[in-house]
Amino acid sequence: MPLPALLINALDDSFLAPTAYPYAIAAENPNFHLMTPRHGGHVGFATFRAEFYWTELIVKDFFMNIETQS
Repeated sequence: MPLPALLINALDDSFLAPTAYPYAIAAENPNFHLMTPRHGGHVGFATFRAEFYWTELIVKDFFMNIETQS
């Protein structure tokens, strides 16, 4: 994978199979970043009564860090 990529899959998402958590691929490829938060479920990472969803903040930080590493 030549470009940085981020995959966020919650561990408590009952719709995801074990293959949705590619730990080995993430360990082998420095451009593939896997986050597996304990909670989040299938609905996503909703943050009610907040300006932004949790995932929006994480993705923004991910891309900001990529920019500073270039």
